Amino acid sequence: MNCWDHELGGQASVRAVAVCMHCGAGVCLEHASVRETERYRQNGVGSPSRLLPNSREISCAACAEASMNGSRTAVPGSRPHKIAAATAAR
Repeated sequence: MNCWDHELGGQASVRAVAVCMHCGAGVCLEHASVRETERYRQNGVGSPSRLLPNSREISCAACAEASMNGSRTAVPGSRPHKIAAATAAR
């Protein structure tokens, strides 16, 4: 799998090292956005939560920007969602 942003930009093919957890696009180290999140588990009703090990969220640039703006999914029309147009142009 190759990096979606490199392919879309017409740059040389670069091997993807991860997959965006939101849209499924392949991303290279240059375009990957890694964010650690704290995870909690509720022990029971009224019981305090306990902290689980941190998890990583890897996403493409478009989905990372969308999640920073408060959206949990990529903005429609952003680059990862133009797959049909990009493949039709080839």
